[in-house]
Amino acid sequence: MILTIYANPIVSAGSDIFDICEDTDVILSSATASNYSSITWSTSGNGTFDYSSSTINPTYSLGSDDVTSVTLTLSAMPNVACSQVAVLDEMTIFINQDTTLSATTNTITMCGATFTMPDLIDVSNATSILWTNITGASGTPGVLTNVNSETPSFTPSVNEIANGFVLLRVETVPEAGCTTILSETITVNLQPLLEVEAGSSLAFCEGNDVIVLGNGATTLNASTFTWSHDGTGSIDPSTINTLNPKYIPGTSETGDIILTLTATSTSPCTGDVSCLLYTSPSPRD
Repeated sequence: MILTIYANPIVSAGSDIFDICEDTDVILSSATASNYSSITWSTSGNGTFDYSSSTINPTYSLGSDDVTSVTLTLSAMPNVACSQVAVLDEMTIFINQDTTLSATTNTITMCGATFTMPDLIDVSNATSILWTNITGASGTPGVLTNVNSETPSFTPSVNEIANGFVLLRVETVPEAGCTTILSETITVNLQPLLEVEAGSSLAFCEGNDVIVLGNGATTLNASTFTWSHDGTGSIDPSTINTLNPKYIPGTSETGDIILTLTATSTSPCTGDVSCLLYTSPSPRD
């Protein structure tokens, strides 16, 4: 007689696979099996197997439930003479997600000096982000710092301030296994800084009104401005918010009087700037 002894199945689902991007097809090339009557694959997720090229080494297509990882089980049934208990082995696919990036707005206004970007972006599934200045203005470009932060700092160049805007682009660096790179470009309009000049000193005769005129008093990029003084007289209210104020001296007022021009920055710049104008009334002859 001939006695045939069948070996029990030997199965290996293969090594775990790392850094597979979502929506990817994975060939289970390292799986092996022997001494079996039939084999099947199953998944802890909801992906599908394509056995068209191989039963032992099918292609697995990740499903919508396969988010961070999925465990695949290779099951082998013994030959008929053996106890019909399946022999199992498992492997795990570790999954990374494609990056997402969005901006709450793509246009903002900032003061034309060093500023910190507000947190405008929402990013997920990226190993990092990178900001770059893509304005292309002539001369030396402005400087970004903390370029991997959602809120980098930026110092615009003189030419960029003169142009009135910069273009700052943020770009994602995808997780391992993924290749999608997304970007958003933010247009930053630059509000010039406040400039104030009270003008050159003036001399006038005792008892005469002083009208500030032609001495170079100017304001640039101011939302409001006003004059004040340290004398005993007063400033005509109708001129106190003009560049040509009229100072009405006090009775017998002589000596130096300081007129102060104070201007308030235009938003989003902040702060006030003051400049002094010296006036010198001379006694009458």
